[in-house]
Amino acid sequence: MIARLAAVFLVLAASVQSVAAQSLQSTLFDVLGMPQMVEIAREEGLATAENLGTDVFPGRSDGEWQRKVSRIYQLNAMTDLVEANFTQALSPEEATSLLQFFTSARGESIVTLELSARRALLDEEIEEASKVAATQMAAEYGQHYQLVEEFIDANNLVDSNVAGALNASLAFYRGLADGGAYPAEMGERAMVAEVWSQEGEIRQNMTEWLYSYLLLAYEPLPTQDLQAYIDLSQTPAGAALNRAMFAAFEPLFSETSYALGRAAAEMMASQEL
Repeated sequence: MIARLAAVFLVLAASVQSVAAQSLQSTLFDVLGMPQMVEIAREEGLATAENLGTDVFPGRSDGEWQRKVSRIYQLNAMTDLVEANFTQALSPEEATSLLQFFTSARGESIVTLELSARRALLDEEIEEASKVAATQMAAEYGQHYQLVEEFIDANNLVDSNVAGALNASLAFYRGLADGGAYPAEMGERAMVAEVWSQEGEIRQNMTEWLYSYLLLAYEPLPTQDLQAYIDLSQTPAGAALNRAMFAAFEPLFSETSYALGRAAAEMMASQEL
Protein backbone atom coordinates (compact mmCIF):
# COMPACT_ATOMS: atom_id res chain seq x y z
CA MET A 1 0.00 0.00 0.00
CA ILE A 2 2.78 2.44 0.95
CA ALA A 3 4.66 1.64 -2.23
CA ARG A 4 1.51 2.18 -4.28
CA LEU A 5 0.80 5.55 -2.59
CA ALA A 6 4.41 6.58 -3.19
CA ALA A 7 4.05 5.73 -6.85
CA VAL A 8 0.85 7.78 -7.10
CA PHE A 9 2.56 10.70 -5.37
CA LEU A 10 5.46 10.60 -7.84
CA VAL A 11 3.07 10.56 -10.81
CA LEU A 12 1.13 13.53 -9.41
CA ALA A 13 4.32 15.45 -8.67
CA ALA A 14 5.57 14.87 -12.19
CA SER A 15 2.23 16.03 -13.60
CA VAL A 16 2.29 19.23 -11.54
CA GLN A 17 5.86 19.93 -12.63
CA SER A 18 4.91 19.39 -16.29
CA VAL A 19 1.92 21.74 -16.03
CA ALA A 20 4.07 24.40 -14.35
CA ALA A 21 6.69 24.15 -17.09
CA GLN A 22 4.03 24.33 -19.80
CA SER A 23 2.47 27.36 -18.11
CA LEU A 24 5.84 29.12 -18.02
CA GLN A 25 6.46 28.48 -21.71
CA SER A 26 2.91 29.49 -22.59
CA THR A 27 3.52 32.74 -20.72
CA LEU A 28 6.51 33.38 -22.96
CA PHE A 29 4.34 32.55 -25.97
CA ASP A 30 1.98 35.35 -24.96
CA VAL A 31 4.72 37.79 -23.96
CA LEU A 32 6.31 37.43 -27.40
CA GLY A 33 3.01 38.35 -29.03
CA MET A 34 2.86 35.05 -30.87
CA PRO A 35 -0.95 34.83 -30.89
CA GLN A 36 -0.94 38.15 -32.76
CA MET A 37 1.79 36.84 -35.05
CA VAL A 38 -0.39 33.84 -35.92
CA GLU A 39 -3.23 36.24 -36.75
CA ILE A 40 -0.91 38.09 -39.14
CA ALA A 41 0.29 34.82 -40.68
CA ARG A 42 -3.35 33.89 -41.22
CA GLU A 43 -4.03 37.17 -43.01
CA GLU A 44 -0.97 36.58 -45.21
CA GLY A 45 -2.19 33.08 -46.00
CA LEU A 46 -5.67 34.30 -46.85
CA ALA A 47 -4.20 36.90 -49.21
CA THR A 48 -2.07 34.25 -50.92
CA ALA A 49 -5.08 31.97 -51.28
CA GLU A 50 -7.19 34.80 -52.67
CA ASN A 51 -4.56 35.57 -55.31
CA LEU A 52 -4.31 31.88 -56.18
CA GLY A 53 -8.07 31.64 -56.56
CA THR A 54 -8.23 34.72 -58.76
CA ASP A 55 -5.44 33.47 -61.02
CA VAL A 56 -6.43 29.82 -61.32
CA PHE A 57 -10.21 29.87 -60.81
CA PRO A 58 -11.44 33.17 -62.24
CA GLY A 59 -15.13 33.59 -61.59
CA ARG A 60 -15.18 30.74 -59.06
CA SER A 61 -13.03 32.14 -56.26
CA ASP A 62 -15.89 33.85 -54.40
CA GLY A 63 -17.86 30.73 -53.49
CA GLU A 64 -16.53 27.21 -53.19
CA TRP A 65 -12.90 28.31 -53.09
CA GLN A 66 -13.51 30.75 -50.25
CA ARG A 67 -15.28 28.04 -48.25
CA LYS A 68 -12.32 25.69 -48.70
CA VAL A 69 -9.84 28.41 -47.75
CA SER A 70 -11.78 29.42 -44.64
CA ARG A 71 -11.65 25.81 -43.42
CA ILE A 72 -7.87 25.73 -43.90
CA TYR A 73 -7.14 29.01 -42.13
CA GLN A 74 -9.03 28.59 -38.85
CA LEU A 75 -7.39 30.89 -36.34
CA ASN A 76 -7.95 28.81 -33.19
CA ALA A 77 -6.56 25.66 -34.74
CA MET A 78 -3.57 27.55 -36.15
CA THR A 79 -2.81 29.16 -32.79
CA ASP A 80 -3.10 25.85 -30.92
CA LEU A 81 -0.68 24.17 -33.33
CA VAL A 82 1.91 26.95 -33.10
CA GLU A 83 1.69 27.15 -29.32
CA ALA A 84 2.02 23.38 -28.87
CA ASN A 85 5.11 23.22 -31.07
CA PHE A 86 6.64 26.31 -29.47
CA THR A 87 6.21 25.21 -25.87
CA GLN A 88 7.54 21.72 -26.62
CA ALA A 89 10.68 23.17 -28.20
CA LEU A 90 11.78 25.12 -25.09
CA SER A 91 12.89 23.99 -21.66
CA PRO A 92 11.63 25.73 -18.51
CA GLU A 93 15.13 27.08 -17.89
CA GLU A 94 15.31 28.59 -21.37
CA ALA A 95 11.84 30.10 -20.99
CA THR A 96 12.80 31.66 -17.65
CA SER A 97 15.91 33.27 -19.11
CA LEU A 98 13.99 34.60 -22.11
CA LEU A 99 11.17 35.98 -19.95
CA GLN A 100 13.70 38.07 -18.05
CA PHE A 101 14.62 39.81 -21.29
CA PHE A 102 11.21 40.11 -22.94
CA THR A 103 9.33 41.33 -19.85
CA SER A 104 11.77 44.22 -19.50
CA ALA A 105 10.95 47.61 -21.05
CA ARG A 106 13.51 46.88 -23.77
CA GLY A 107 12.03 43.48 -24.59
CA GLU A 108 8.45 44.78 -24.62
CA SER A 109 9.48 47.55 -27.01
CA ILE A 110 11.10 45.04 -29.38
CA VAL A 111 8.01 42.83 -29.47
CA THR A 112 5.73 45.84 -30.09
CA LEU A 113 7.92 47.09 -32.94
CA GLU A 114 8.14 43.66 -34.58
CA LEU A 115 4.38 43.17 -34.49
CA SER A 116 3.66 46.68 -35.74
CA ALA A 117 6.05 46.33 -38.67
CA ARG A 118 4.78 42.87 -39.59
CA ARG A 119 1.20 44.10 -39.61
CA ALA A 120 2.16 47.22 -41.57
CA LEU A 121 3.67 45.06 -44.31
CA LEU A 122 0.25 43.57 -45.00
CA ASP A 123 -0.31 46.81 -46.90
CA GLU A 124 1.26 46.38 -50.34
CA GLU A 125 2.14 50.06 -50.64
CA ILE A 126 3.96 50.05 -47.30
CA GLU A 127 5.73 46.83 -48.23
CA GLU A 128 6.95 48.33 -51.51
CA ALA A 129 8.07 51.54 -49.78
CA SER A 130 9.97 49.54 -47.15
CA LYS A 131 11.84 47.67 -49.88
CA VAL A 132 12.86 50.93 -51.52
CA ALA A 133 14.02 52.29 -48.17
CA ALA A 134 15.97 49.09 -47.46
CA THR A 135 17.76 49.36 -50.81
CA GLN A 136 18.76 52.93 -50.04
CA MET A 137 19.98 52.00 -46.54
CA ALA A 138 22.02 49.14 -48.00
CA ALA A 139 23.76 51.59 -50.33
CA GLU A 140 24.52 53.92 -47.42
CA TYR A 141 25.53 51.00 -45.18
CA GLY A 142 25.15 52.94 -41.95
CA GLN A 143 25.25 51.63 -38.40
CA HIS A 144 21.56 50.73 -38.25
CA TYR A 145 21.80 48.64 -41.41
CA GLN A 146 24.96 46.94 -40.15
CA LEU A 147 23.29 45.97 -36.88
CA VAL A 148 20.27 44.54 -38.68
CA GLU A 149 22.65 42.60 -40.92
CA GLU A 150 24.41 41.27 -37.82
CA PHE A 151 21.08 40.26 -36.30
CA ILE A 152 20.07 38.39 -39.46
CA ASP A 153 23.41 36.59 -39.59
CA ALA A 154 23.41 35.76 -35.86
CA ASN A 155 20.03 34.04 -36.23
CA ASN A 156 20.73 32.51 -39.65
CA LEU A 157 17.45 33.99 -40.78
CA VAL A 158 17.99 33.84 -44.52
CA ASP A 159 18.89 30.16 -44.77
CA SER A 160 16.28 29.10 -42.21
CA ASN A 161 13.48 31.03 -43.89
CA VAL A 162 14.49 29.82 -47.34
CA ALA A 163 14.42 26.23 -46.09
CA GLY A 164 10.98 26.81 -44.58
CA ALA A 165 9.68 28.35 -47.80
CA LEU A 166 11.01 25.43 -49.86
CA ASN A 167 9.36 22.94 -47.52
CA ALA A 168 6.07 24.82 -47.75
CA SER A 169 6.31 24.88 -51.54
CA LEU A 170 6.98 21.15 -51.63
CA ALA A 171 4.00 20.57 -49.33
CA PHE A 172 1.81 22.52 -51.77
CA TYR A 173 2.95 20.31 -54.67
CA ARG A 174 2.29 17.20 -52.58
CA GLY A 175 -1.22 18.47 -51.91
CA LEU A 176 -1.74 18.99 -55.64
CA ALA A 177 -0.42 15.49 -56.37
CA ASP A 178 -2.51 13.79 -53.69
CA GLY A 179 -5.54 15.61 -55.03
CA GLY A 180 -4.92 14.22 -58.50
CA ALA A 181 -3.77 17.46 -60.16
CA TYR A 182 -0.53 15.87 -61.33
CA PRO A 183 -0.12 12.85 -63.60
CA ALA A 184 0.77 9.63 -61.81
CA GLU A 185 4.23 9.51 -63.36
CA MET A 186 5.23 12.75 -61.64
CA GLY A 187 6.63 11.42 -58.41
CA GLU A 188 8.40 12.89 -55.40
CA ARG A 189 11.70 13.33 -57.24
CA ALA A 190 10.10 15.47 -59.94
CA MET A 191 8.34 17.62 -57.35
CA VAL A 192 11.56 18.13 -55.39
CA ALA A 193 13.36 19.13 -58.59
CA GLU A 194 10.60 21.60 -59.43
CA VAL A 195 10.74 23.14 -55.97
CA TRP A 196 14.54 23.28 -55.89
CA SER A 197 14.53 25.14 -59.21
CA GLN A 198 12.81 27.98 -57.32
CA GLU A 199 15.53 28.25 -54.67
CA GLY A 200 17.37 31.21 -56.20
CA GLU A 201 14.24 33.30 -56.63
CA ILE A 202 12.97 32.37 -53.16
CA ARG A 203 16.32 33.30 -51.59
CA GLN A 204 16.36 36.67 -53.33
CA ASN A 205 12.77 37.48 -52.35
CA MET A 206 13.26 36.26 -48.77
CA THR A 207 16.44 38.29 -48.29
CA GLU A 208 14.74 41.40 -49.64
CA TRP A 209 11.72 40.87 -47.40
CA LEU A 210 13.75 40.18 -44.25
CA TYR A 211 15.82 43.34 -44.58
CA SER A 212 12.82 45.52 -45.41
CA TYR A 213 10.87 44.09 -42.47
CA LEU A 214 13.60 44.27 -39.84
CA LEU A 215 14.91 47.66 -40.94
CA LEU A 216 11.37 48.99 -40.65
CA ALA A 217 10.78 47.29 -37.29
CA TYR A 218 14.00 48.35 -35.59
CA GLU A 219 14.30 51.87 -37.01
CA PRO A 220 12.95 53.49 -33.79
CA LEU A 221 14.97 51.13 -31.57
CA PRO A 222 17.97 52.65 -29.79
CA THR A 223 21.30 51.23 -30.92
CA GLN A 224 22.08 49.78 -27.49
CA ASP A 225 18.74 47.94 -27.42
CA LEU A 226 19.29 46.38 -30.83
CA GLN A 227 22.81 45.37 -29.77
CA ALA A 228 21.39 43.79 -26.62
CA TYR A 229 18.97 41.80 -28.80
CA ILE A 230 21.86 40.61 -30.96
CA ASP A 231 23.78 39.64 -27.81
CA LEU A 232 20.76 37.64 -26.60
CA SER A 233 20.62 35.84 -29.96
CA GLN A 234 24.16 34.62 -29.41
CA THR A 235 23.39 33.04 -26.02
CA PRO A 236 22.15 29.43 -25.64
CA ALA A 237 18.71 30.73 -24.64
CA GLY A 238 18.57 33.04 -27.66
CA ALA A 239 19.57 30.21 -29.99
CA ALA A 240 16.88 28.03 -28.38
CA LEU A 241 14.29 30.74 -29.00
CA ASN A 242 15.26 30.96 -32.65
CA ARG A 243 14.92 27.18 -33.05
CA ALA A 244 11.59 27.22 -31.21
CA MET A 245 10.19 29.92 -33.48
CA PHE A 246 10.95 27.87 -36.58
CA ALA A 247 9.75 24.68 -34.89
CA ALA A 248 6.49 26.48 -34.13
CA PHE A 249 5.73 28.00 -37.52
CA GLU A 250 7.24 25.62 -40.09
CA PRO A 251 4.69 22.84 -39.46
CA LEU A 252 1.90 25.41 -39.70
CA PHE A 253 3.10 26.68 -43.07
CA SER A 254 3.65 23.16 -44.39
CA GLU A 255 0.21 21.96 -43.24
CA THR A 256 -1.66 24.95 -44.65
CA SER A 257 0.34 24.80 -47.91
CA TYR A 258 -0.48 21.11 -48.31
CA ALA A 259 -4.16 21.73 -47.59
CA LEU A 260 -4.19 24.62 -50.05
CA GLY A 261 -2.66 22.43 -52.76
CA ARG A 262 -5.18 19.68 -52.05
CA ALA A 263 -8.04 22.16 -52.20
CA ALA A 264 -6.75 23.58 -55.49
CA ALA A 265 -6.58 20.08 -56.95
CA GLU A 266 -10.19 19.45 -55.93
CA MET A 267 -11.25 22.70 -57.59
CA MET A 268 -9.41 21.71 -60.77
CA ALA A 269 -11.12 18.34 -60.81
CA SER A 270 -14.58 19.85 -60.39
CA GLN A 271 -13.77 22.42 -63.07
CA GLU A 272 -12.93 19.65 -65.53
CA LEU A 273 -16.25 17.95 -64.79
